[in-house]
Amino acid sequence: MRQMLLLSTLTALTLLFACKQEAAQASPATATSAAPAPAPTSAVLASGSKTVVAGKATEKKVDFNGDGKTDRYEVITTDRDNDGLGFVRELHFYTEGEDTPWYVSEKAVLSTEHGGMMGDPLEGISHTEKGVVRIDHFGGSRDKWKYTHTYRWQEGDFKLIGATIITDTPCEKTGELDYNLSTGKANYTLETVDCTNSTTKPEKAVKKLAFIRMTSPPSMKTYEIGTTKVQVPQMDVSVYY
Repeated sequence: MRQMLLLSTLTALTLLFACKQEAAQASPATATSAAPAPAPTSAVLASGSKTVVAGKATEKKVDFNGDGKTDRYEVITTDRDNDGLGFVRELHFYTEGEDTPWYVSEKAVLSTEHGGMMGDPLEGISHTEKGVVRIDHFGGSRDKWKYTHTYRWQEGDFKLIGATIITDTPCEKTGELDYNLSTGKANYTLETVDCTNSTTKPEKAVKKLAFIRMTSPPSMKTYEIGTTKVQVPQMDVSVYY
């Protein structure tokens, strides 16, 4: 009887010890499964997403390059960063009904944050029935600027044929350069503003000057917007178009 009782006691202790060991081994697994999941990575703008712009070529039929076929264009936002100025944009030209562009410019449209405090600088793209492409940008902070560039297909390329640059500093001055690169004719208007006595009815003075500046119209593919200087004669003014 004593032997049977002793055997039963030993068996019970053995089972109890085994259960404790299993519980101890299970604890780390339970702790691991309860660990928080890693934070998701930040979203990345997909390459090749299309930005809707005003003046789609399909709305106003046009043949830009004179091949007898209707063309269209799109602005493509890439995933390439432009040194902290947002994502690089490309302007693509297609033959209607085709998906492969026959002309691509990486310079004609400013990147997505190039407008400074104003954010996205692209105001719109439009064209005439004769195939002149117009691109409008706007940006700045207290000092604001507006760029209008026009391009036309000639000599086998889109060439910059016109630029209108407006700069504005509130209660100081507003300048406007209208430059025809095809003829070399330029007109500059400078309006000085004095708000000392009144901000609602400031004192204004206007100066206008017409001059000639001959140059070769650059290609849409290589022209850097806002980097070429025009020195206005008889005025201590430099304008970058």
